[in-house]
Amino acid sequence: MHSMRRRTGRQTRGRREELSFTRDDIEALLEAIVKAELFKPMQVAKREVFRKWGILGTRKDHIFTAIVYKLYALRGTIDRIASKLTGIPLEEFDEDAEMDPWLRAALRLAVYLRLFDAVKDPRLLRAFEEHAPQLLRERISSEAERVLRELWSKLEGFEWRPESPDEELEYKYRVSAWLISRIRRILGNETEEFLKAINEQPWLGFRVNTLKASVEDVLEELRKLGLKVRVSPYVPTVIKYKGTVNYDQLHLLKEGKIIPQDDSSALAAIILDPKPGERIIDLTAAPGGKTIHLAELSRVQAEIVALDVFHDRMLRLVEMAKRTGTAAAIHPVLMDARMAPNAFGEEVFDKALVDPSCSSTGVLGKHPDARWRLNEKRLCQLVSQQEEILEAAIRLVKPGGRILYTVCSILPEEGEEIIKKVLNKYSNCLRLVPLQGPFDPSPLLPGTMRAWPHRHGTSGFFYALLEKTRSLKECKD
Repeated sequence: MHSMRRRTGRQTRGRREELSFTRDDIEALLEAIVKAELFKPMQVAKREVFRKWGILGTRKDHIFTAIVYKLYALRGTIDRIASKLTGIPLEEFDEDAEMDPWLRAALRLAVYLRLFDAVKDPRLLRAFEEHAPQLLRERISSEAERVLRELWSKLEGFEWRPESPDEELEYKYRVSAWLISRIRRILGNETEEFLKAINEQPWLGFRVNTLKASVEDVLEELRKLGLKVRVSPYVPTVIKYKGTVNYDQLHLLKEGKIIPQDDSSALAAIILDPKPGERIIDLTAAPGGKTIHLAELSRVQAEIVALDVFHDRMLRLVEMAKRTGTAAAIHPVLMDARMAPNAFGEEVFDKALVDPSCSSTGVLGKHPDARWRLNEKRLCQLVSQQEEILEAAIRLVKPGGRILYTVCSILPEEGEEIIKKVLNKYSNCLRLVPLQGPFDPSPLLPGTMRAWPHRHGTSGFFYALLEKTRSLKECKD
């Protein structure tokens, strides 16, 4: 896509329109790489950086976005090369390490531009060589500048070849060897199919806000923009599309008629089935797609308490609620979900949605940064947090109330194993409500359900619907 734009996207009125790359461009590109590592989701972080630098929506946006995404898809391979040529331990390229994130971003970008960028635009290469070392000297130190200059010099004429079967697998599928082994354990002979699926351009999704628009009208508008579109076979209010969209100029989005959301994500609110008059809590609500959907399905007649700990993400939820006409039903609260029973009291909600932070292994096609950051330690930390939030939801919901637990992960540790644990712990007061499609039943826990990228052409998700049959006080007696 990057190379196609370079060949055809710079023709204006019969002549070639030349692009030049400035110091500001290099700083913006490096900042996007830094912020994409530090803030999730990386798409939003990258978009905010490009908006700040006046790049959003321009041809440079398309070029730089392709670079950021492809760089993160190759991150593990790029880090190995940078480590080998600089002598910096590979562990220092981890996002939690002490290396300055701007130095890490510059070293990664140097490797990507020299070895993996299909275009290798000489103007961009010259701009990086001229400005990136200066930026590091000003931001960090002359030593950081020296490290980058030496790496850039060593990369000239360098030819990389995988040095082990693991490195070959990582390069082929753009996923860490550790994660590939986990996927193989889960999917067996479907592993390659899954890995191919996450490396293809995914169909993205818009959910139609039925308070403001019809699916037919939105389909017509999107076709006018030149997008390839189809209605999801799983969620009829979700339109899948392929093509380039400038969100800042999309009036359907500005008017709250559509919400960016995949069909497997949109299914969550449908399963929980909010009704007018119900009191519902979304324990990890921001940036708000599922919260907004709950309000919409209740025709803005449920009371939905939306919790999150991140102020910037909550601001996006509030803005989306206003735009979509659902603000009257939504009560945003900045709070750690694990503290909610102390704040609101126990057994006071009719329903709860638990969609906690996870490994994002079901959305590797859209989130290339997730392909490399997971390891055993991080997985354990995520599972612990997920269990604590689900425990809070169990305390919050009334007897007879329901809890939907859902994660965009393919790993049983974050799905079936957590549900088995709470069902065992609360065997006298919780039951699993069997889910009957539209996706596949989980072979690891009957009654739960999984969506798969390679089987369903959508994001990977796990779903479990729980019903609280008795008060926790009765269960303890």
